[in-house]
Amino acid sequence: MKAWKQLGAAAIIAVTASLLLSGLPQADLAAGGTRQELAVFKAAQPNLLNYDNVIELLIGLDLQQKIKRVDLNRGVLAIDLAAARRSTAESLNRDMLELFRLCFIQKNNVDRLLIRVLDHQPQAGPGKAAVARELLVSADVRRSDEALAELLPLLNAGDLLEESWSKRLRLHFTPLWHERYDLPE
Repeated sequence: MKAWKQLGAAAIIAVTASLLLSGLPQADLAAGGTRQELAVFKAAQPNLLNYDNVIELLIGLDLQQKIKRVDLNRGVLAIDLAAARRSTAESLNRDMLELFRLCFIQKNNVDRLLIRVLDHQPQAGPGKAAVARELLVSADVRRSDEALAELLPLLNAGDLLEESWSKRLRLHFTPLWHERYDLPE
């Protein structure tokens, strides 16, 4: 019988403690406190580039060149851009720099970025107008490049024309690039 009394007393103490603890938020409000929601889970923006968001992210960059092809495969993003008719060397470099920053600063699952900028010039062909696609510039940038994430925010579009940066970022400017933008080779 003594065990039943102890069990009953423990149950009464547990219920009383539960009721008192559940009343604490109400006591705080009565004392002039304000009710604030407590976030249990932090809403985090995903830092991954994937098939579901790659197009939206690229459109959000507001590139001046047209995107012709996008391929995302095992951490390698390959993009073909078509140079606009009135594009300048600076506008092309600015677009490439935006892509570098997206892949290596904003997102963390792209290990390699391959960019080709193609010159789309209409040429008359038999029956229909054909389009000649010639390479202007290509880039092969890798996350493993030394201090890339720290240096990209400091770069501007003109810096990509410097020989040291074009070697470091593996930029290849074709003779057509030099001819079109009147830059020394």
